[in-house]
Amino acid sequence: MRRRRPFSRLAGTWRPAISRPSGDSVIRALRAAGLAVALDGVTLDILPITRFQRIELDYIKISFSPTALVHLKDADCVNALREFPREKIILCHCDKDAARQIGQAFGLNKFQGWVFDQRSAGDRANAMSAVSS
Repeated sequence: MRRRRPFSRLAGTWRPAISRPSGDSVIRALRAAGLAVALDGVTLDILPITRFQRIELDYIKISFSPTALVHLKDADCVNALREFPREKIILCHCDKDAARQIGQAFGLNKFQGWVFDQRSAGDRANAMSAVSS
């Protein structure tokens, strides 16, 4: 017995027989389910050569690292960063308070990283001790 292949021959080329949803339809489905859509793992050096603005994202997570400082001196990287609405950018991997200061200098106010996790843990501990007193 011959196995069927999940491909069909159309117009002289082999194509998948099952259609894959487009990125836009997946994003619409996620939003319909009440979820926000974020793109994670973006680095400053790829911003000038990509067009993430074409994707309807709720957030874009940009990784901060020591090499990010080099890219923040590059006019193309800075201009690409400024093309995004500030409220959509999350600066992540912020392991030092300097990352927050640099982000704020660019008008950013959403951060993730060890510094903020520790600060949040301290705030929660203080709130719990105030409640139990």
